Amino acid sequence: MRGFSVVYQLAYVSSSRTRLYEALLNDILTVSEKNNTRDGISGILMYHDQLFFQVLEGERTCVKNCYDRILLDPRHSAIGVPPLKWSTNWDSIIPFQEDQRWQESETTPKRSC
Repeated sequence: MRGFSVVYQLAYVSSSRTRLYEALLNDILTVSEKNNTRDGISGILMYHDQLFFQVLEGERTCVKNCYDRILLDPRHSAIGVPPLKWSTNWDSIIPFQEDQRWQESETTPKRSC
């Protein structure tokens, strides 16, 4: 039988102060992977048209510390935690199967002509 744990989850949206190009996005992803591996954080980061959406998952203190660093990052503006229909915000503790954690990765939308 698989083991279950509890994970803290926080999601936020923000605006980028400037348009970010592939090289800078790759740098952000590289640093995030290093820091998140060190802190035991997983999640997803999406960027499109100067907007970020990110979900962070891990131990509560580590996730909060990461979010505090994001709040101080000068590349972001208008940072907020989106409200959910069934809750006051996306800032919660959820159960998960221990082998179901996922890594951050990068993908880009396919462009059609």
